[in-house]
Amino acid sequence: MKRNWVKDSPSPYFLTHTVLNWVNVFVNTAMNSVIIEAFNHYRYVYGVQFYGYVIMPNHIHYIAQFQQEKYGLSDFTRDFKSTVSKKIHDRLALVIDESSFPINNIFRENNLKIKLPMELRDFLLDSGKNAEQEIKLWRDDEKPIILETEEMGIQRLNYLHDNPVRKGWVETPEEYTYSSASFYLSGKSFPFRVTHLFDEK
Repeated sequence: MKRNWVKDSPSPYFLTHTVLNWVNVFVNTAMNSVIIEAFNHYRYVYGVQFYGYVIMPNHIHYIAQFQQEKYGLSDFTRDFKSTVSKKIHDRLALVIDESSFPINNIFRENNLKIKLPMELRDFLLDSGKNAEQEIKLWRDDEKPIILETEEMGIQRLNYLHDNPVRKGWVETPEEYTYSSASFYLSGKSFPFRVTHLFDEK
């Protein structure tokens, strides 16, 4: 059944988290799976609804809805960013050499500047020192956008799905693995099944 954008409450948000200095962190399955695991955790434990996403090498976009009286936007963004940062650091600590940290072909072929695992660990630690924290991954200047109308929902969903196309990495949004575009096209649920933005829960 179609979502009623006037009656359904609360409205979903469009969120963006960007890595400090636009460093390319999410360049392989090991790093991207940290985001997917976090999405699953906050959905099942805290009831956060995710309606769309794209994981780019140095930032992520997604659409999510929160039960504000139980676990609101500010609580979620604080915890989500902290959780992902720590898990990225822990996962990098397990990397023995570059061969155990394979880069996705789409990024190799497009000559992205990618740090070695040890350089990424140093980046997290150095950024943390500068911010008087143990580690730091994300910038602090994100501005969530509340999606109050169906038109806003369509625009933002298309915007995030089109990110890899605008970069020239793929010809169509659904070709990019770490995105919900293929779900909206064909119902594909890998690697993360979102809730349809335009259907009632």
